[in-house]
Amino acid sequence: MQQRTASLLAGRLRDRFHPSDGAGAMQKLDALTGLRFFAALVIVIFHAQGVFHFPWIPTIFIPIQGVSFFFVLSGFILTFRYPTLSGSTETLAFLRSRFARIWPAHIAALALAMALLYGASATYPQFYSPRTLIASVALIQSWFGLSDYFMPYNPVSWSISTETAFYLLFPFLIWNFAKTWHIKLTGSLALALAMIFICQHFAVPYLDLTNGGLSMLGLVYIHPAARLFEFVLGMSAAHLWRCWPTPTLGPAMWTVIEGAAVALVLFNVPLTGLLIDVQTLSAPARTWIQTSGSIALPSTVLIFVAATGRGLISKGLGSAVMVRLGEISFSLYLVHFTVFRFFGNHEAIFAGLRNAPEFLLALAASMTLAYLIWKFVEAPSRSFISGHSRSISLRARPSELPSP
Repeated sequence: MQQRTASLLAGRLRDRFHPSDGAGAMQKLDALTGLRFFAALVIVIFHAQGVFHFPWIPTIFIPIQGVSFFFVLSGFILTFRYPTLSGSTETLAFLRSRFARIWPAHIAALALAMALLYGASATYPQFYSPRTLIASVALIQSWFGLSDYFMPYNPVSWSISTETAFYLLFPFLIWNFAKTWHIKLTGSLALALAMIFICQHFAVPYLDLTNGGLSMLGLVYIHPAARLFEFVLGMSAAHLWRCWPTPTLGPAMWTVIEGAAVALVLFNVPLTGLLIDVQTLSAPARTWIQTSGSIALPSTVLIFVAATGRGLISKGLGSAVMVRLGEISFSLYLVHFTVFRFFGNHEAIFAGLRNAPEFLLALAASMTLAYLIWKFVEAPSRSFISGHSRSISLRARPSELPSP
């Protein structure tokens, strides 16, 4: 009887990761790839607001929270791909694959920023120096909490720097994760709270644009220690998702569930407003809640539900068009801010365009550059570098999963 029960459980788990569609195809998480594009678009709109001055910017979401979604998604996907890393060979192969994932595209975007924004360093010359350039190239600019490290060149790459720290920590985090996930999740939250306390206790300024010194933005919003909680939350959700028996529900019910998950993310807007209005909260606490603390759990729920891929919303997100847009979303994220700044620095050239038309032109330029970087830098580099890595035995095929 016990043997039969074990066999049934093994079969359910096997079906979860290798579902049969009549052709023995493995499960794909294409819906998460499509979701990546919308998360990137939210950030693009946030940065466009400051350049193109939209009076019609939608208020149904808080754009700055888009980065939090990416950190949660990254922890989810990496844990799904790599439930274990056994020994130095697999660990080095993992790190090599992560290097191939982000560094070539990052360097291409950095070179683009330096080419298009030549002369833009005159405003804050202390931000542009060999040491800050080296930090940007090495993807460690977010590790210091210093404004002069994460502000220059391509500012949005701070999140890639933070992600790099997560990649380096992942082999330690994933070790014995099934038994230690709750400890690591609690510890990562404690780290975020510690960063809030440090900023509050030492009255760290929000942003030091004069001396490029320590800033609350650098410690609470950008530093890996403050954002690790979101990554580990995604890891914990993936662990639960792997063990969770999918309910046998029809597409209509799954669509309702997916709609509820989307509504939860949208409901986060008024909830965040209520939380940051609490008078007893310090400025660092408000910053953390507004940028990551309030959106992390709703993002996790949406990712968890969309990964199942049973409803109409997830099927739409997993369409060929959305998957392709999701694939170039990383490059779009890397290049859009540079393009927007270029438009802002050359207003005379685009004098005939205002607000929406100028934004649409800048967005089209960003999408084009993103596709070119994805096509000729990101994808070939990943294939070349990963091709020299030892293949890791995985429960899911990496080529069929969205890249974090």
